This record gives sequence, C-alpha cells and structure tokens, in this order.
Amino acid sequence: MSIAVTPSRASALATADQENNPFFTGAAFSGTASTAGATEVLPASNAQSGTTFDPWTATITGTSARWKIDFGSGAEPTLVALAAHNVADLGGTAYVRHSDDDVSYTITGAGGLTPSINEALAWRLNDGSHRYWDIVVTGLTASDLISVGVIWFGAEIIMPQRIYQGYTPPIAPTQVDLRTNVSEGAQLLGSSFAERGSTFSTEFNNITPTFLRGATWQAFQNRWNQGHGSFWAWRPTKYGDLFYAWRSGGPITPTNSGPKDYMSLSISGRLYHE
Repeated sequence: MSIAVTPSRASALATADQENNPFFTGAAFSGTASTAGATEVLPASNAQSGTTFDPWTATITGTSARWKIDFGSGAEPTLVALAAHNVADLGGTAYVRHSDDDVSYTITGAGGLTPSINEALAWRLNDGSHRYWDIVVTGLTASDLISVGVIWFGAEIIMPQRIYQGYTPPIAPTQVDLRTNVSEGAQLLGSSFAERGSTFSTEFNNITPTFLRGATWQAFQNRWNQGHGSFWAWRPTKYGDLFYAWRSGGPITPTNSGPKDYMSLSISGRLYHE
C-alpha cells in the first residue's frame, strides 16, 4: 500500500462511504520550503514546481533528511503526497510531521511508509491546523543523495462515485515500445524495449451539476486542461494504487448526458513511473 491514513480520517471516510472513491488533487497549499538535517544540493523549492525533471536533492550527513515547509500561519492539509523519489532505493522510511513552533515536531497519526519501489506515496490526514510541516525520511546512510521530484500538501478532490469495472490499473508500465529481431526461419534472435510510463483513461457518468460547476472542480479542471500535474488514486483504500498524472489526449469537457441534468465526463492522463 502506498497510502497511509490516520485512524480518525479512515473513520470519517468510512462514515461518508467515500473510502474507495477516486480522488485527484488540485493546486497545493503555498508555503516556503527548506532543507534540514542534510546538505542541500538542489533547492527544496524544486519539489513545489509540479514537474518531475527538477527534484529537490540533498546529501545525507547522518541517517535522515528533512524537507520542511512554513505556511506562515496555520494550515490543515488532508493529503500529503510525494512522487518521483528514490526513498525505496535508499531503504528509507518517510513520515509526515507538524509543529506549531518549528522546534517540537509530532508524527501524524498516519505513521510512516517504507516503500519497496519508488512509487508515489501519500498520507490522508486529520491532524488539525499547524504552521510548520515536514517530511522526514529516516533509515538513510551518510553520503547518500536523496531526491524527490514532487512534494504536495493540500486537500483531495474526492469524486462522488466509485469505479467498479472497465478500468485498467497501471500496476506496471503500460507504454512499452518493443522491437523484436526474428530470423528468416522465424527464430527469435532477441528483443529490445523502452518503457515510457503508463497512461490511464476513465469515465464518470451521472455526476450532479452542483459538483462539476463548483469552484473546487472548476479550478481542478482548468489546471488539468492546462497540463498541470495531479495525484490520482482510483480505489485508495482497497488497493492503494497512487500515481502522479498529467493530461494526455483531449481536455475534460463535461456533457449534459442525463437523466435529468446529470453530467458525464471522460479523463485521460499520462502517469509517472520510475
């Protein structure tokens, strides 16, 4: 599982019957990022850009590294996520913490994540409002170089319906270019391939216009159509499949499809794979 959940948040999601509803993310909360507990190589602010080619990197000087953010006043993220990282390669465990004085930090109730592969990671929280937050990665080795492309603090956009069938989970890269050499006698001589990540496509039908015309969805739709990245989970509690995604194909264009004034939409994206 790549998604950890605080017990109180898990209870709230279950009560609302939303624990397995898909979610996206929109714009992250704004704050000032910095590095602690390690020697910064590329700036912490790189992880806020939403692009994966320009990561935050730091050289480990002890056994841990911290990426910190100061929101200037209290902030209450319900989701923290990171992608395009090498935490698994380094054998690390990642935690999300918060503080009101930038001195004493408390690990969130979701606990830590120790990935076996460099998959996207997320914490669904209910830890209240705090000015200072960080992601601390422990279990590292001095002189190692930690690298994280995207770090996101904010709130999920939970879709009002679930996906039950017709969706292809990209649990391994699905965009694989293959070139095969075959002899005149139809013998396999060898193959070469290039993995180019994955794509996903899904549809949502019979969505109320109140949801799709709301400010939250409109802001997400505009960002997605403009090519900004988003975290995407299609069945969060059951499978924990989480990916960093961005638009491929046409824009989101909700359609009045009925019955009554219900609307439908399709969305297609490209997914980051290590």
